Amino acid sequence: MESSAGVFSHIAENVLRNIESYYAANNSVSDELLLTLHSVFGDISERALALLDSGSVTLLKTSVNNAKIFQVSGSSGTIYLIYPNINFCLCTFYTHQVNKGCAYTCKHVLAALLGNIMGSCRELEMTPDNFVATLIERNVREAFTMVKAFELKRMHGEKINLNKMLDLQLKI
Repeated sequence: MESSAGVFSHIAENVLRNIESYYAANNSVSDELLLTLHSVFGDISERALALLDSGSVTLLKTSVNNAKIFQVSGSSGTIYLIYPNINFCLCTFYTHQVNKGCAYTCKHVLAALLGNIMGSCRELEMTPDNFVATLIERNVREAFTMVKAFELKRMHGEKINLNKMLDLQLKI
């Protein structure tokens, strides 16, 4: 028997496929599909659409090897890199809600998915070298955040909790 989380992920993916099909045929999303999106994702759908409307989602891409990644500016100003077709984000909500099975995804991933479906995100063409440099810089920042959090905890004699360390989004 499939778990309730597995069933929910099928429902969520089906809703996104329906939106993609409808948008491809009509160049819009029906009110009924928006209501369905909200009934499945709740307030996350509204927040994701708000990120799209505010221009906070950018598709970074290269024409040479067709590499793509989404850059989503969160409401706090933190920038999240979202890989196409991968349900993962380093935001606090993802760590506390999605990883624990309380939600399917976060607003950043959903905004990237919807932006990709509707072609409504900004696009930035990059050279392959700049694209790779962006990925490396982001990974270094995330690793630095982890190390800094580890050092702060160690200096204060606290136990290290890796989940809490992921929550520390230090501005670098």
